Amino acid sequence: MATRIKTTTGFSEPTRTVEGFLLIDPGDVWSWSRFLTGGGFLLVWCGISFSVFSVFLINFLSGQGGNFNQLLPLLVTGIFALVGMVGLIWGIRLLLVIVRLKPGELVLPQYPLRLGDACRVHYRRQLRSGSTQRKGKITAQLICYEWVQYRQGTDTKTATHTLWEETFPLNEVDRGTRRVEYDAQIHIAPHNPPSFSARSNQIRWEMRVNLDLPGVAKDASHFRLQVVPEVIA
Repeated sequence: MATRIKTTTGFSEPTRTVEGFLLIDPGDVWSWSRFLTGGGFLLVWCGISFSVFSVFLINFLSGQGGNFNQLLPLLVTGIFALVGMVGLIWGIRLLLVIVRLKPGELVLPQYPLRLGDACRVHYRRQLRSGSTQRKGKITAQLICYEWVQYRQGTDTKTATHTLWEETFPLNEVDRGTRRVEYDAQIHIAPHNPPSFSARSNQIRWEMRVNLDLPGVAKDASHFRLQVVPEVIA
């Protein structure tokens, strides 16, 4: 029977199974509320911005009110329409990935991790139907980075700075594959900082796995890892 393992500082909760500790990328999980909220917002944004842009474009081309007077509102509404188009394309791409692939999963033998820990992790991601028709590739990285949030005038901005990273070998994905799998030996160097979380400053450890499956999807799975401030003797 699977049991939930409690974690702190905003990390996702892994599930303890007979295989080990299972993490699922939350960005790959289907959510009706997220789809309806995000999709509804994009449709309203695109509908309004495209309608207003079309009115100004027609007036500009017909010369009503003077071309110069219509140029500025045409450019402004054009930018809003372009933003909506980019968001719509991004949303459709995300939907296609979710439809074609199940959420990425990462299995670890122990959790949370400690400074100096070394273990073998296993990644897998299942196609919802069918199999790969062409060869693909999979790569992975273990990254430790600092995340900060700050105010600049009236705006709230965020920035990241990589403190340490390790890139793992590229693996090919054969044709006819139904489930993509990848194994990596990770090592949490003892001189690196542990995970840390405050309101405006965080130290994050993250496992990133990138999939490039021609004809299926090109996507990345992100797994936040908790590294406790305990050094292995």
